[in-house]
Amino acid sequence: MQKSNVIQIDAATKTIPYEPADALGIDAVAAWLRPGVPRDEGIRWVREKVRRRCVARLPVKNLGRALLFSKIEITDWLQKLERPVHSAHRPRRRKAPAKKAA
Repeated sequence: MQKSNVIQIDAATKTIPYEPADALGIDAVAAWLRPGVPRDEGIRWVREKVRRRCVARLPVKNLGRALLFSKIEITDWLQKLERPVHSAHRPRRRKAPAKKAA
């Protein structure tokens, strides 16, 4: 019988299947979550989402100074994100047609 490469990570309430191939660096996460943004700006955004004071914190593992992300945990995080509630907008008013000069 051959052993599987899948390792089980015991999270707080559930186990998440984890494979080493699912590990992503900060460059890959920035390119994945912020595709149209320049590299430095995307990495800055990811670092801001990893901070402890962030409300919707991005799941990350710290390996010394390096940050390691899991595709599975990030997709789970994306599915659990709540849409922000915005304040009500003022109703738009139609502009009066311009008067023609005689």
